[in-house]
Amino acid sequence: CEVNATGMENIPYPGSAILLPFTMADDQTMGDVNLEEQCRLLSEENKKLSIDIASLQLSNRSLVNQNRDEKKKVMDCRLQISDLESRLKTLESTKTELADCQTQSERLRASLDATESKLASTERRATEAESLIRVKDSIIEKQRNFSKELEGQVKILSEETEALKSKCGNLEMNLKEALDRAEECDNLRELLAAKTKLLDDLSKSSDGIGESGLAAANEFFKAQEAKMTEQINELKHTRSELENSLASLASEKELLEEKNLQKETELNELKEKCSSLEAKARKGGHGERSKNDATNARLIGPSLPPWIMEEKKTDPSDLEKLANADPATLRSRVLELESQVHELNQLLTYREDVILRIHEEISKKASRLEAAEVERSSLSAQVSILKRELACLRDDAPRRRGGYPPEIEIEIERLRGKRDREYQRRKRAETEMDELDQENNELKAKIKSLEEQLANIPPPKPPAPQGDPTDKSRIAELQAALSQLRMDNEAKRSELFDLRSRFDEKSAQVDKLAAEVKTKERAVAELSTELSSKISQLEYANKELESVRCRVVRGGSETERWQTDINSVRTTNRFLSAQANELRLKLAGSEKRVENLQKQLMSKLQDSEYAANSEQGDMSFTLAILTAVIGILSAFLPF
Repeated sequence: CEVNATGMENIPYPGSAILLPFTMADDQTMGDVNLEEQCRLLSEENKKLSIDIASLQLSNRSLVNQNRDEKKKVMDCRLQISDLESRLKTLESTKTELADCQTQSERLRASLDATESKLASTERRATEAESLIRVKDSIIEKQRNFSKELEGQVKILSEETEALKSKCGNLEMNLKEALDRAEECDNLRELLAAKTKLLDDLSKSSDGIGESGLAAANEFFKAQEAKMTEQINELKHTRSELENSLASLASEKELLEEKNLQKETELNELKEKCSSLEAKARKGGHGERSKNDATNARLIGPSLPPWIMEEKKTDPSDLEKLANADPATLRSRVLELESQVHELNQLLTYREDVILRIHEEISKKASRLEAAEVERSSLSAQVSILKRELACLRDDAPRRRGGYPPEIEIEIERLRGKRDREYQRRKRAETEMDELDQENNELKAKIKSLEEQLANIPPPKPPAPQGDPTDKSRIAELQAALSQLRMDNEAKRSELFDLRSRFDEKSAQVDKLAAEVKTKERAVAELSTELSSKISQLEYANKELESVRCRVVRGGSETERWQTDINSVRTTNRFLSAQANELRLKLAGSEKRVENLQKQLMSKLQDSEYAANSEQGDMSFTLAILTAVIGILSAFLPF
């Protein structure tokens, strides 16, 4: 066997082994060689051919097995290629999904930036609201301090007025004494004038009296004059003291008048505010006044007695009757007036208790408002916590490098809308709370003014003793005080009625606000739970994206390996196809040679014209061998 340049072994053609004996036979025929030698040579050649055929069969079988293995490899490669193509399609789909996720992540980043800006604006607003609340608290504290100062000043003024009243009483007594002394001085002056006249008369008539009598008279008159001068000096001193006290009292009176003017201006301002509040309350709660009558009557107390509701005026005829009445009727009238004054004092004490209860309820509502403010601060703290969580998500978003699925994006949009609605509701609640604080402060100021007015009501005067000549004037004063108390009591009753109605309205509004705050707390808790669930879903989706990316990376390495395997299989297939083509060419050449040999044999057999039967038998044997060889070669032709 020879080796070609391609590296394959050249298998000896079977026809070559046949040609040689025929050529030798031709030579022997030409040289008269024996047929036995030809048969022996042919048998040897036949053995060689059988050996070659067996080797060819073995090589054919090995080639068939190799071809089957190659076909299996090709099928496996095709399956791998189809799998790789499907994986490439999935990779392309994952790439498109990744692009969509990146776009979604960009959208989410933009939305996160927008939410951050909104949160910054909300933080600014929250800080402004906190500063306003602090300002409001400082104003409330200032108002409380101012009210305390006013109460202290009112107490001091009341004490000063009482002291001034006592001083005025003492000064009136001193003035009465001074007036009495002035009358005595006038009498003494008249006496002096009379005495001087007597002295003149005596001097005229006593021309003839002696010097001793004149000296005694002069001494007597000098002593009288010294006494009178002492009395006059004392009166001048008391007069100067009284003038000084009157000047001090006038200055104190001017100061009190100025203070009274200031208090009157303040009272007028408070009355204007109260009238504006009453107008607002009447506009808003005129329809609900009938429902609150029972509660108002319960808090304001029993109605006024009928003798106060009857607006009577003091007639001069009644005064004349009282002036001409008996002391028994005057005493009964005084006792009746004292009982009425006692009844009015009881009503005033009851109304003061009612005002104290209203103060307690207002303090309770203020505590509720403080609790609502604490709840609002807790809500602002929760909002800050949510903002920190959003900032953390924003920081983690570029690390994930992926977007959110559309369902999560829709849920986030819904939660944002819900958050905006909750923020608007909270702002409205804050404004309502501020309005309620203002109205409560105004109500407190109103109640304080009412307390001051109640404190300024003069106490009832003690009953006059029996048989006192000033009973008539006392009765007139009591009637005037009763009419004034009647008017004041009616005004205070109407003011308390309006205040109670407004207080009930504000308490209902505070309860509503507390219920709204509780609902908002529940909504915030639900939102926080939903946000935590969405965050967990986002983390799970990001983990899945990371796993898909890892699979894609692993799939890329596997595809590269498979591509190298496919390329190696393709190269082996090309090499095998080239070898198969070479074998086919060789087989075609061997077929042509066999055909030529057959033609040569037939021509030589016709030319030699063998006549012997033995030779014919040998030829038939050789022809049978040749046909068998041709059949074997024809079986190998497809390869």
